[in-house]
Amino acid sequence: MIAAWIPYGVYIGIPVVIAIIIALVLYKKKPFSARWQEKSLEQDLLAMTGHDPAMVERLLIFEQSKDPDASRAQLLRTALNRLLRDRR
Repeated sequence: MIAAWIPYGVYIGIPVVIAIIIALVLYKKKPFSARWQEKSLEQDLLAMTGHDPAMVERLLIFEQSKDPDASRAQLLRTALNRLLRDRR
């Protein structure tokens, strides 16, 4: 009986709205996490290079020449690992 009073579009609209809300919640979590990780790696690399941003960029350019498709976070991680390995 109640179904006769509710328009058909409500049955379609509610799941769509719920799906959009879930997608927005999941989307917002990942970029924040990725930005935080990237910022943390960059701070670590800056500390390892004596807070020399030019050196950090040179290291990233070098790593990018080895792997052009890598993300910035991956380049930072690789540069940090290479710097640690070279200092042993």
